Amino acid sequence: MGISQLRADLWVFPPNRHSAGGNAWLLRSSGGCSVLVDAPLLNEENQQFLESQPPGWIVLSHRQGHGQCKRWQQLLGWPVLLQEQEAYLLPNLELTNQKIACAAGLGPLAGAKLVEHGARALQLRSIANAEN
Repeated sequence: MGISQLRADLWVFPPNRHSAGGNAWLLRSSGGCSVLVDAPLLNEENQQFLESQPPGWIVLSHRQGHGQCKRWQQLLGWPVLLQEQEAYLLPNLELTNQKIACAAGLGPLAGAKLVEHGARALQLRSIANAEN
C-alpha cells in the first residue's frame, strides 16, 4: 500500500508504526505551498515523492504524529510547526517557533484546528508572497 491521492491537492500516506500507526497527509495550498501533516514512514518511495513537491511546512497535529520528523526536516529542510504544549517532546528538533501563533497570530491550538488554521495561514502567506 503506497501513497494515495485523494484529490488534486491532497494525498494520504500509509499508516506508520513510528507514529503509533497513524497516517500522514500532504496538502497543497492554492498558492502551491506543501503542508505535510504528521510524519510518514521514512522510506525511498515517500522520500522521492516529498522531494518532488514544492517547499512547505511540516505540521504536527498530535503527540504521536512526530514519528521520524527530525529526519524528514533534515532531508526536506522544511520548518516544523506544532502545538506549544508538545514542544518539550522534541527537544532536538529545529522549530520555527514553539507557538503556532508564529504562522497566523492565532495562539495555541489543538489537533484539527491546528491543521485547519495552520493551512489557512500558509495559504494566505503564499498569496501575499505571490503579490509581492
